[in-house]
Amino acid sequence: MTSARTASSTDGGRSTAADTARSGSPQCSNRIVGEERHRRRDEAARDQRIGLADQQGRAVKAEREHRVRDHVEGADLHRIGALEPYAVVAQGEYWRLFTALFLHGGFLHLAFNLFALYVFGPPLEGSIGTIRFLACYLISGLASSAGVVVLNEIGLVHVFQVIGASGCIMGVVGAWAGFLLRHHHAPFAKQQLANVGLIVAIQIAFDLSTPQVSMAAHMCGLVAGFFLGLLLAPRVVAGGGDPGWSY
Repeated sequence: MTSARTASSTDGGRSTAADTARSGSPQCSNRIVGEERHRRRDEAARDQRIGLADQQGRAVKAEREHRVRDHVEGADLHRIGALEPYAVVAQGEYWRLFTALFLHGGFLHLAFNLFALYVFGPPLEGSIGTIRFLACYLISGLASSAGVVVLNEIGLVHVFQVIGASGCIMGVVGAWAGFLLRHHHAPFAKQQLANVGLIVAIQIAFDLSTPQVSMAAHMCGLVAGFFLGLLLAPRVVAGGGDPGWSY
């Protein structure tokens, strides 16, 4: 009987252990599932940090390459005559006021200026003559460069380097406006003046939305050309005919 009780007690112990194991199984599963979730969450966070670090690394590398490229291009433009207010004022390199008018930042920059000159140049040249048109073009460009230097010196703008003939072309637009305003009695003068005003408004909007563009250079050329246009008279037609007008 003692053996039977012992065996029974042993069986009861095994049954209790099994019951305990069975009763603890859901808790064990929940713990395993929870650990798996934490592990996956940690892996996802680690992958996200690695991806963010890679993106930041690529961004820093691209920015560094961009700065190096800008530095190299800036150095090249400096050597060939870009307008730099500091070089003009501190080092007396006044020739930069002129040479910068013939430099461009690429084919698109040059093509855009040539197209603008093709559109706006012939009407004014046909009305005032080639010599005065050329003088107006160059004087407006020089005034544009000088204006940028002055505005930079008094702190209204902060410019490191400027290139392009846009100041000259805006001078042509301004001269056309001044010329039309002075000779408003000419045929279609008021209509043409309204068109010029629209062009100027579009240019100002473009300048304000494009930080890479020197609005100071454009506006200085425009103002200089406008006052020149007020002084211009129509070209004299050979044979004593009426003054030449081109629209």
